[in-house]
Amino acid sequence: MKAKELKDMLNRAKKAMCQKKVAPITEKVIILDGAMHTVALQSLNMEVYCLKDPIFDGINGGVDFKDLLKIATKLKNSDISIDQNLDKLNIRSSKGVFKLTICEGDVNNMLDVPSVYETMCTITQETADIIQKAFPFVGDDPLRPIMSHVLLDAEGYVVASDAHKMLFEKCQSFPEDIYVSTKLIDKEFSLSKSHCGKWLQFQSGPETIFQHVGDGTYPAWRNVIPKNLNIVLNTDRKELIEKLDFCLLSCNPASQMAVLDLDTKNSEIHTSDIDFGKEFSADIENANAEIKIGVKIPYLSGIAKSISSDTVKIEMMDPTRAMIINEHILLMPMMVSE
Repeated sequence: MKAKELKDMLNRAKKAMCQKKVAPITEKVIILDGAMHTVALQSLNMEVYCLKDPIFDGINGGVDFKDLLKIATKLKNSDISIDQNLDKLNIRSSKGVFKLTICEGDVNNMLDVPSVYETMCTITQETADIIQKAFPFVGDDPLRPIMSHVLLDAEGYVVASDAHKMLFEKCQSFPEDIYVSTKLIDKEFSLSKSHCGKWLQFQSGPETIFQHVGDGTYPAWRNVIPKNLNIVLNTDRKELIEKLDFCLLSCNPASQMAVLDLDTKNSEIHTSDIDFGKEFSADIENANAEIKIGVKIPYLSGIAKSISSDTVKIEMMDPTRAMIINEHILLMPMMVSE
């Protein structure tokens, strides 16, 4: 194997690891039964990433993740082999031999996940692509851990929300509501559920992801979607992003609000920071009716950047009701003071 291949494996596994130090196991690569494993513990949820490869055959133990990644990165395209000698993991190359101490302890207990699962369905590539788009919309409130998941609604929607913005995009249907926290669902995966009902297993070739099922129930997301939105703004996506970037330079840093001041003849987007005497305004496409509505700049800019079409369509009703963007994204407005 080339060292670069090992580096690519580790960088993919890194997506399933904790960004903060929470437990010793989350900083290790556990190698067992011809596969490497990484563990994530976040918001009371657990995720185990498993990748089988012949290079891991005959090794049993754990080593520091960062040390192994540094070695693989440094060796670049060198040919490498890995073997174990008692409490040492040897990474052999033409440049020399690196030795890493294998952690003590029962690695089987470290990776204590159910072994029996029942197949539920296959997540298609199309649905996987929507799941990837959904993660920027999830929440991070530790008091509502279920909101850190992407909901695969049984009726065929991918849903994610942080209570300020929400994505709800049509996809395949599912046997039941499924909560996904792993960010590695970026291709077709076979989905199974443990007999105890507490674990999901995602399988694709040599990769397997075990995810503990989140506790709690997702809010009734359909109830917050407004109906009969009669005010419409269609604007060029790139121009909107540019104007929002300019707004960010002159807005109040606490609120980060911009105002869409729309009518049928003269419409603009503007912002100001009264404390420091800064203002910015720019013309924008006209709407089909008059409305003045506030938006949080980073939220609308992030949504516009996530959209693949050239046009951003914003549907509104009044300044206190949610907006719908390109038919599957909801954004809550900000209150505009007169």
